[in-house]
Amino acid sequence: MGPLLWILALGCSPQDGADSGTGTDEDTRTPATLGPTAEPADLVSIPDPGTGEADWISVGDIGTPDLAWPVGVVSDTLPYVEGTVPEATGNAYFSWHASADFQFDVDIYGVFGETEWVHLHRGDDLVFGDEIEPLESTASSGSWQVEEDGIYILEVRVPGGGFF
Repeated sequence: MGPLLWILALGCSPQDGADSGTGTDEDTRTPATLGPTAEPADLVSIPDPGTGEADWISVGDIGTPDLAWPVGVVSDTLPYVEGTVPEATGNAYFSWHASADFQFDVDIYGVFGETEWVHLHRGDDLVFGDEIEPLESTASSGSWQVEEDGIYILEVRVPGGGFF
């Protein structure tokens, strides 16, 4: 009987007592922080971005990757992004699907709170993935090359929360 079957036979979970290392009950582990040996249970799932027309005006809590706003299908640089960054996490996440190869540019403005950074992550297999190296970036803007049929997560960091 393999190790996993022994664990199941004993009624234990491989995750029992596991600590994410954050000092909180919140699991913030991602493929980027876990490396190539990450197990499926260690990965953070993201919402399916959907197949509708892009909607960058979020509603509700989008403070963790698993709560990312499902934007829909994006075919060009966005004209406007709107979201509320929860005070507890300081982050806002947007999940989207690229329908073409293009340079994705974003500029976060009108922020009530100071934007620390804007990142773009891979979202392959609906899992929060590695950060993509920007072509150029500032604290509140960035440009990335994206690929057709790729799934991406836009992450905006505003420590202490805010609105943009």
